[in-house]
Amino acid sequence: YRKKLFALVVVIRLVTMRERFYYLLNYGAQNDDKTNRWDSRDRLAPRPQDSPEDTGSCQVGAMKRFRLLFGVLLISIVATLTLPVYTTSYIHPAFDGLLTRLTEEEAVRLATHLASSLSPGDDPFRKESFLPRFGETIETFRRDTNLVKIKMFSRDGEIIYSTDRSEIGEINRKKYFHEIVAQGTPYTKVVRKEAKTLEDKVMLTDVVETYVPIVMDGRFAGAFEVYYDISKSQERLGNLIRRSTNAVFAVTFLLLVAVILSSAGAYRSIRDRSRIEKTLRDLAETDPLTKTFNRRSLFRFLEAEVDRALRYGRPFSLILFDLDHFKAVNDTHGHETGDSVLVSFADLTRKKIRGSDIFCRYGGEEFLVIAPETDLSGACVLAERVRKGIEENPHHKAGRVTVSAGAGMFREGEDGTSLLRRVDKALYAAKDKGRNRVEIAD
Repeated sequence: YRKKLFALVVVIRLVTMRERFYYLLNYGAQNDDKTNRWDSRDRLAPRPQDSPEDTGSCQVGAMKRFRLLFGVLLISIVATLTLPVYTTSYIHPAFDGLLTRLTEEEAVRLATHLASSLSPGDDPFRKESFLPRFGETIETFRRDTNLVKIKMFSRDGEIIYSTDRSEIGEINRKKYFHEIVAQGTPYTKVVRKEAKTLEDKVMLTDVVETYVPIVMDGRFAGAFEVYYDISKSQERLGNLIRRSTNAVFAVTFLLLVAVILSSAGAYRSIRDRSRIEKTLRDLAETDPLTKTFNRRSLFRFLEAEVDRALRYGRPFSLILFDLDHFKAVNDTHGHETGDSVLVSFADLTRKKIRGSDIFCRYGGEEFLVIAPETDLSGACVLAERVRKGIEENPHHKAGRVTVSAGAGMFREGEDGTSLLRRVDKALYAAKDKGRNRVEIAD
């Protein structure tokens, strides 16, 4: 029972650890590698607008691999714990039962043989009919076999012979004798050392006590009670079961160790694969220089916002930024400074926009902000905040940098491409009107 309880506790503990293991499997790698983890300021951590097939595919794949790995590990542990418990709780009792049954059959054969050697008569199971030479025959059997004691009962339960002479003449009034044995059914009990027999006698060794009824001419004539010593047989059987249990446990333990080592290797492989998948996904979705979403991600997010606006009737706006005279920055200060200007613009813009806004690099020095739940006036306020912040924070090498912007709100009946086209026209209008300004799309 202690082994069964221990196995149950282990299984429950494994199940309760499942969510923690899943968390480590999916997020442990990216939390360990801080260089590959987006900072909260990057506005990339929540990703509330990611489509399910892109954001969830990696997690779903990792979850499936985790479930398979967890299932194999759980089955291995359960098997390791179950086999010894099964051996102890089922195999051992089964062998004990087999030993008892074989001993009972041997007792029946012995009693039948003794009954056949009785002197024929009307009632051979009477004290008056008992012959001394029959007792000598029984004593010979007792010396040559594992017999501890043998008794002979008359029809009414009186002991007419016993290897323990002091018991002769006693009457068995027990219920089992008159309701089971007297009905022609053998009755057996395994009596352990220093335990009481069916007749409340204490035995000094392990025995199988068997009542064997003798039926003559269709009626109960009497019975033999046979005590077989099974201590040596049980000792040999116990040694055999113990060795087999130890062997089974050793093999299952080695298998468990092998499975755990294999699972650890598989876990590392899954973790590394998840890290690689995340890195590849980030490379496919983000701009390596500014760490903003790239053009491919932009159109995916834009399509999702259009679908949401059409389905729920919620507003959203686009803001397209373009750095003024950026070619002159590259020509004057070099491309390295130009890249630094782009990075500085991206960092400053992240601080000015909201956490729900999606910041993308549209191409070259053009950047686009998708502003969910934002009308045209809100988009203008957001664009002006970014424009003013860029103007008031000169670059440490390039000096004063300005930005032009075009803002527009999604209209019912148009698609993302037409909205982008309108915002792009507004940006060119801002350029034509002197730059460093925000224009509203028609």
